[in-house]
Amino acid sequence: MSKRGFTFLELVITIICIGILVAIAVPQFLSFAREAVRAAEQGSVQGIKAGIRIYGIDSVVKNRSPQFPATLDTAGATYASYSNPLFSSVLKTPITESRWLKIDSTIYQGPTETYYYYVPAAGLFLEYSGSTDVGASTAPSVFLPALAFSGYNTSQWGAANGGLYSPWSGYPLAMSVNFQQGGTYTFDIAAINNANHPGFANPPRTDWHLPTGYNTFNVRVLVDGVPVGGNVNITASDTDINRGSISTYIGAGQHTVSLVWLNDAWTPAENGDANIQFQDIIIRRQ
Repeated sequence: MSKRGFTFLELVITIICIGILVAIAVPQFLSFAREAVRAAEQGSVQGIKAGIRIYGIDSVVKNRSPQFPATLDTAGATYASYSNPLFSSVLKTPITESRWLKIDSTIYQGPTETYYYYVPAAGLFLEYSGSTDVGASTAPSVFLPALAFSGYNTSQWGAANGGLYSPWSGYPLAMSVNFQQGGTYTFDIAAINNANHPGFANPPRTDWHLPTGYNTFNVRVLVDGVPVGGNVNITASDTDINRGSISTYIGAGQHTVSLVWLNDAWTPAENGDANIQFQDIIIRRQ
């Protein structure tokens, strides 16, 4: 029996069919690939959380303080590698996969570009959504300054442990927030002193502290450049993260929220320096 070749019409139909199959298969393949990466990332996250819990239990048994590690590794703030392993403090096999990125001592980015942050005091490893939407419910929205405040002046502000600190008062930090509903919102601000301010001190400091008699950070909250009520007073400490809050009515829509530290102090004769570090800001609709 003789062989018959494809007619031109049959060839065109075949190409069209192949194109349709590719159009269907490629998105499905990419979706499966993304799901596989996400699943692998979540597996790593669960392992990190388990490692933190085991460390905490071991601390209780050994009467070790603090209960949880101050940092999850000693890696540099760059991509994971065999020479820069991540999570070595809590994983028997640290992560060296190059799509994991360390932002600073408490913030990481996974292969799916999801941010995670570590809370040493509570031993928590949390996913950070990065969403600027607040107020759809009364659930709190947590913002990490090192990720949320965009366009800050790096000559005035430095990143440390997930927060942003400044040796000088009067320089605002601003972020854009989408308030999905109008209503009364509470701004809960966490801060600690960073007397050694490593990014600005020359020579580096190791033993500086709050000036004698300096007890309170005075912070002003502005919405679209307008001050909200009175100042937020946050107990100043070299060792503890403390909080202060203020509430105000805000209409629905996109608004610029700014934080301004007001009361700088410097007493070099006693190695005293007040340098506020905003650790996080929680916004909640009442």
